[in-house]
Amino acid sequence: MVSKQRAWRGCVLLAALIVLSSCATKSFNHPFGVQENRESLIAGLFDPLASLYPDTDIPAGAASITTDIPRNAAGGVVLLVGAPADAQWSLQINSSDNNQPVFHELVDIPVLENTGFFGMTENQLGFDNRSIVRHAPFSIFEVLVPSDREVFAGKTVYAFYLKKRVGPKAQEGTIRHKIRISDEKGRLVQELTWNLTVHPVLLPEGPKAEMWYTNWFRGPQEGFEELYDEDWW
Repeated sequence: MVSKQRAWRGCVLLAALIVLSSCATKSFNHPFGVQENRESLIAGLFDPLASLYPDTDIPAGAASITTDIPRNAAGGVVLLVGAPADAQWSLQINSSDNNQPVFHELVDIPVLENTGFFGMTENQLGFDNRSIVRHAPFSIFEVLVPSDREVFAGKTVYAFYLKKRVGPKAQEGTIRHKIRISDEKGRLVQELTWNLTVHPVLLPEGPKAEMWYTNWFRGPQEGFEELYDEDWW
């Protein structure tokens, strides 16, 4: 009886993950725009869970975005910037707590084939997978490269990931980050706002506090009494 209940819970969990994954994919899939021959600088803020590509419609992003986090946790936001091919521009971030977020450039990588339902590619399975974010081939911003640059040139589309962690004793309230995009003469072209709102809830310390995408591969070696027991689920 117990094994049947566990199997049933496993089926329900798997179905829920599939549904949630599909919903997230649809809701975060931004429209595409033409980035070539851009005449001026343009920037937008996006949720870090969004699927973002070199031809994502940058004006579809937000000028201001708020991220809610508990204490002892981290929040992030993605910045996309479109620029003329020959433009040089600068990026500055001012934080109201005088603590700069960790700054990464995002590099796009090629996706040559889509994965099928069972871990193989569509070509191997021979059918059209309707649950993918986009049909291959395409490029998607994926790789994080630490950076401390402030001046940029040479590309028409840039992607950045900003991340900030707050400690267990962080003050409740909103940390405001002003993101300033300026042209090569130092003139302000666009200012965006990332609000990081800290709530009076404490994320506990320890490995069990990690936000795992899935617990499928977590067994007794992670500290659980038994694989598939109640604590594991």
